[in-house]
Amino acid sequence: MAPLMLRRTEQVLDVPAVEGYMNETTEAVFGKCNVTDLIEHAVLSITATAADNKVVGFAAFCNTPVERVADPRSWENWLAQTYHNVENATPLNAVFLRLLVDGTVANGGAAAASAAAAKSAEGEGAEELGEAADGQRRRPPPPAGVELAGRA
Repeated sequence: MAPLMLRRTEQVLDVPAVEGYMNETTEAVFGKCNVTDLIEHAVLSITATAADNKVVGFAAFCNTPVERVADPRSWENWLAQTYHNVENATPLNAVFLRLLVDGTVANGGAAAASAAAAKSAEGEGAEELGEAADGQRRRPPPPAGVELAGRA
């Protein structure tokens, strides 16, 4: 794969390319997204571009989770009830992935790889969650043929 350049998204000119990579899987994982609003209001938005400056990916991080997962006004309670050892999470030190699109992979790219985790967060497939000996909750493995960065 050719080298990618990552940059903080500041250009509304990226919106058509990002929207072009969105599909049913993206909407299933992240809900309906207004990319322009995300670029303007996200804590951090990052665009990946190829050597020819073509947009090939986008990620937006906000200080509240997607509304269908948790109420933005009380997400701290949801986080404490859902995950262990996060009692120090605050709006000042926590960010949530609100949109991820990957134009380098067919069928929704990274969003497709995240679909199983999103279903688990909503309660679907909760039987697949496990608890390790150290008390930490574990997510199910990614779908066959998908590798997630940082996963052992």
